[in-house]
Amino acid sequence: MNLQVKRVDVSGANFIGLRGAGRMSKKTIGWMKGQGVRAVAHLEIDGQRKALPIRLDDLPESMLAHTLLTGFNRQSFVQPADMAAVSTKVEVLLTNQEFGDKVAARLIDEAAPADDIDWSKLPFDLNLPERTTMYVAKVRHTYDAKKNTVRGSWEAQNPDHSKCLFPFSDTLESPAAQNKHYGQLCFEGIKAFRTIDGRLVIFRLRENALRLQRSARRLGMTPASVEWYMEAIRQAVLANKDLIPPPGNMAAMYIRPVQIGSGKRLGVKEAGEETLMIFVSPVGPYYPNGFEPIKIRTPNSSIRRSGNGLTGRVKAAGNYVMGLIELIFAKKQGFNEILWIRNHNGQYYPEEVGTSNLFYVIDGELYTPELSDTILPGVTRDSIIKLARALGIKVHEGEMPLTEVLARATEVFSTGTAAVVTPVGSITHLKQEVIFNEGKVGWMTQLLYNALVALQEGRFDDPALDGISPDLLEEFKADWIFYLEQERQPAV
Repeated sequence: MNLQVKRVDVSGANFIGLRGAGRMSKKTIGWMKGQGVRAVAHLEIDGQRKALPIRLDDLPESMLAHTLLTGFNRQSFVQPADMAAVSTKVEVLLTNQEFGDKVAARLIDEAAPADDIDWSKLPFDLNLPERTTMYVAKVRHTYDAKKNTVRGSWEAQNPDHSKCLFPFSDTLESPAAQNKHYGQLCFEGIKAFRTIDGRLVIFRLRENALRLQRSARRLGMTPASVEWYMEAIRQAVLANKDLIPPPGNMAAMYIRPVQIGSGKRLGVKEAGEETLMIFVSPVGPYYPNGFEPIKIRTPNSSIRRSGNGLTGRVKAAGNYVMGLIELIFAKKQGFNEILWIRNHNGQYYPEEVGTSNLFYVIDGELYTPELSDTILPGVTRDSIIKLARALGIKVHEGEMPLTEVLARATEVFSTGTAAVVTPVGSITHLKQEVIFNEGKVGWMTQLLYNALVALQEGRFDDPALDGISPDLLEEFKADWIFYLEQERQPAV
């Protein structure tokens, strides 16, 4: 066996400086385990890259004594002497006659994140498209005389996903394509993560698949089956897995599936052909300052993004361009986003924050507008509601006048796949600014952000999750975390 450890990542839930602690006793190591400190060895075995979660007891004391410098949530060690010691220990574990097979079962094939990217400085934008692979599938409709319908099947016409993968390129479509002039286009926003033990996961993929089905139906297009759609996403992400950022950088791989009516048509009718494109991009935080409070304002005009009976509850492209002109003006004035509101009999009611859902805290309880034709059922919104209730926080879904929100709220934040959990420092309405929590991140906002990110990064023993019952936490892990590669046993 030709084995070499290339890097060891040590991460922890609490960031307590132990530098220069000297000799590490069993008691100290036990304390570190209790704090959620863990280690993953990234190695090469006979030319293949692998990742292996290992016990803290198996690390050299010299390494442990320099872990968890205050302010860091992950440290990487590459010193040759340390790596040689860990390599020897791992090889002993793998070749042990008694439990070597169990250790080997924890190994996972790993595509290491690209080492020429500064993950901490990525903007939220289309980054490095020339290095990515995209997914493109088409479905062509035929007339079914028995059912008197015109439909095709994504599954039947695209049975082999590997044939749908191509280098990223600008597609050349007919100017008569249905989406070009009738706006037949829906999409999703999804994120893939690299967990602290090197696994590749997608957060709540099934819910995104179900929402894309609803959007396609609402826009007169063909919904794909959930299973086929999830496998298409999996193949697209695995083709780009070296661009999934390591944890701890506020970065992720953003996945954009786009379904369009691509048939050449004049006149409002079925497109005859549809195209599903999936492209990816490694991205940083949605707002440049990361997890810092943003400033938002209500519209200065009568512009609304959607209305009753329209497409606000699905992810249609037209929903977003409707509010773009107002957002452009707001950014010129120093605001980050628009708080969309509804006027009912002279009373204003809050709806959404730009591309994300709205939450506010009153008397230690969490409030959010109830879903309607003008509010998208956000996947992150649903996650936050369930996490909050699991943590013992009372959640209310319903309408509340904006004047009451501004007068009573102690914290405000927004949620979305891109925005994650974004604290709102102030709202300006009718040129009057109201500041929340002195413009700082509130305790509930911080707790829910920490809990959500801990689940996404696989830090299931993070203190933010302590208030969730073990059974419910296992349910969240089973239902929300989609593993892209083979399941692996935890470190023992």
